[in-house]
Order: sequence, then structure tokens, then C-alpha cells
Amino acid sequence: MVRTHADWNPDRTGVEVVLAHASCECADLERLSGGYTNFTYQGTLRRPSPDGSKTVLIKHAKDPVGVGFSLCSFCSRASNFQQHYEHILLIERVPSVSHTLDGVTTTVRNPQSLHRFSASNVLATEFLPLSVKLNALLFGTSCTDRYARRVGTALGTWTRDFHGRGRRPEQSSLRQEVGKHQQAASLKYGIKYGGLETSIDLFPDLLAGYRDLVHGVCRRMKALATRATSSSTVIYGRKSALLPRSASEVEERQVVIIPWELCQISSIVFDLGQMLAELYRPYHFRNSQPSLVLIDEFLKAYGHLELSQPFDVLI
Repeated sequence: MVRTHADWNPDRTGVEVVLAHASCECADLERLSGGYTNFTYQGTLRRPSPDGSKTVLIKHAKDPVGVGFSLCSFCSRASNFQQHYEHILLIERVPSVSHTLDGVTTTVRNPQSLHRFSASNVLATEFLPLSVKLNALLFGTSCTDRYARRVGTALGTWTRDFHGRGRRPEQSSLRQEVGKHQQAASLKYGIKYGGLETSIDLFPDLLAGYRDLVHGVCRRMKALATRATSSSTVIYGRKSALLPRSASEVEERQVVIIPWELCQISSIVFDLGQMLAELYRPYHFRNSQPSLVLIDEFLKAYGHLELSQPFDVLI
């Protein structure tokens, strides 16, 4: 079944019933943007949490959820999987990484998972209201080269450690569990490269001469997405980062990695390619020099790539 846009309706009442019997019972739910993989809400707690927080982020997944008009994502929280990938595989098992540069520490971490309700596909995590996406920060004017250098180094270090950890022998159970979520790989390929192939027939005068090139690129990317290679490990699949709204030069800062719905077993080139593309956009459209600084520091911190990997990252 593929849902149409008219079918994508949140079930606020159902979410309220689930939360009513938990320590994260909410006095109010405010619908946030979204609705492709999760319906999201800002929940105001009836009683503050032990750390003093008064709000939580509520995610409600429906199975399947429509993506675009012709693709569907079979949620990782379906009845076949009793535990949330996001909650069990990543938030609990991915450690934070701290890096100190110029005397200031930047910590990269995941949002704290508060409660999971696997039978209802509801997940409650910490809410980060005073934050901004890294991409949006780079599009603005408050990010300096010095701040970009700190964030880039910390993100590169965290990403390198995350990819390396996923290959370790002691993480075999993690790889086996994430391997069940290969719908994510098919979805990612379909969105990024399926449209590229169909665009040839839509614009034949412009693209017909590149048909062989495009097909070759798509075949290579599909092989990397679906076949185990030396660079295969646990990847996050779709990455964004939240930072404090003020790009302070002196205060210790935390970078929070979101979201985790498309985690999968695949090549590291997909994570690196998407990250670099997102970081390059502010420079391309707004001539954001901190974007180039952040890319440079990210790659330095991530370290060595195998011979063919830089080319695949660019693709």
C-alpha cells in the first residue's frame, strides 16, 4: 500500500493515550513539521523530568508511510521489529565524542531517548528548542571561521569513530540488527538515483547524450548501496546536526546528530557524500566561507580514504 498525501494524517489522540500512562505524560501536544517518516510533536510535560526539562519531542511512526507519491518507507518500528532502531541501536549504543580546539570543547552526541512504546510506534526524546540546523547556521552570518573549524573537527572525529565502531567484531550483533533495515538502502537509492535515471526521458534534448554515463553512475551506486564491501559499516543514512543558535567563540558547545530513521549497512561514501553536499550548499548559494573551512576540517579529522572512495563520495 502506498499512501497519498490525503492519507498522511496524524493520530494525535492515539499518541495522547499512549503517553497518558507514562512518566512523560503531556499536558499539551503541538504538531511540528514533518509527516514523511514520523509525525512529530512538541510535548509539554505535566511534570518536569528529573533533569528539569519541561518539554519532549514525540515521534509517531505509521507503517507504511508515504514518501513522495510513489515510494513507501516500511518503518523500522513495524510489528516485525519489536524494538526501535533509533532507540536501541543508535541512541543507546553510539557514544558521544568530545574534541578540544583552541581551549574550547565541542561535544558531538545523539539526543537522549526518554521512552519508547514499540507496540504503538511512539518514541519520546529530549527536545532541543534553542537550536538550529548546521546548514541553516552556515547560510546565516553568525558563523565564523573559528567556530566552523571547531565544529568541523568535532564532526569529522565523531563520524570517523562512528564508522569505525560499526566494523568492530564486538559490534556484530549491531550490524546484524541494522541489517534487517535494508528497506532504508532501497529507499535512499530510489530517491537519490532513481529520479536521475528517469530525468533522461523527461529532458531528452538536454540529457540524452549522457544516458550511458548516468546509467553507469547509477549501477555503481546501487552496487555500493546493496553489496557488502570493505567500506561497509553502520551508516546513519541521513544526517543533520543541531547546534545552539548562538555561535559562541568561547563557550563549550554540543552538536546533536539527527535523525536516525534511515540507518543501514552500506558504504561510508553515502554518509560522507551527503554531509559534504549539505556543507557545500551554503557556499554555492551564499558564498559562505565558513562552509569551506568546515569541509576542510571535517575531512582532515575524518582521515584517510581508500583509493576509489573520494570519487564515489563526489558521485
